[in-house]
Amino acid sequence: MSVIPEEIVKLSAKGLFTTVNIHGENGHVDRTFAIEFENELEEEWTLSDSQGNIHIVYYNKDILCPQIVYGWSRLSDFYGFKGDHNILFRYLSSKQVFGGYVDLPSPFAEYIRRGKFKKVNLHGWLQDVECTIFKSRNPSRSVTLCSGWKQFCRLHSIREDDKIIFECYNKKSSSDIRVLLLMTCHYKRPSA
Repeated sequence: MSVIPEEIVKLSAKGLFTTVNIHGENGHVDRTFAIEFENELEEEWTLSDSQGNIHIVYYNKDILCPQIVYGWSRLSDFYGFKGDHNILFRYLSSKQVFGGYVDLPSPFAEYIRRGKFKKVNLHGWLQDVECTIFKSRNPSRSVTLCSGWKQFCRLHSIREDDKIIFECYNKKSSSDIRVLLLMTCHYKRPSA
């Protein structure tokens, strides 16, 4: 599934930083940005541009000399950078997600139970992810999305306070599930 460029622009940024692509060097990350978000920045970053291209790069987590150390040259090659270029990054999310699993709401849990699925394909606005299903036995009869859910949340910046909808493509029993973000309630830092 490709990224919808118009949707990327609408997402609110938690932070911004500018870097300069210096030919033959790693991608430098602004130290102020690295310090401000030190506790939530992960080593693996998913980058998306306004054209819908997705890139995975790796951050060294060093607040003294913060850099994108792996994947930067591929990024430079992809965009055809020759020489030095200024690049603006908008930081959209942290790893504050639901956790490794989520219990599905009752009506949807019953749909999954009736379909006898062992896995479902979650279709998000950035990427599709396969999730395994755990079905509890009586009396609770709950259905839980396990392996893959955390990755889906991380890729799509879904957090515990977000409201989401699970939607099926058609009325036939299908393991293809569309996930829609209904409302975001992300914390904004007050501007000084």
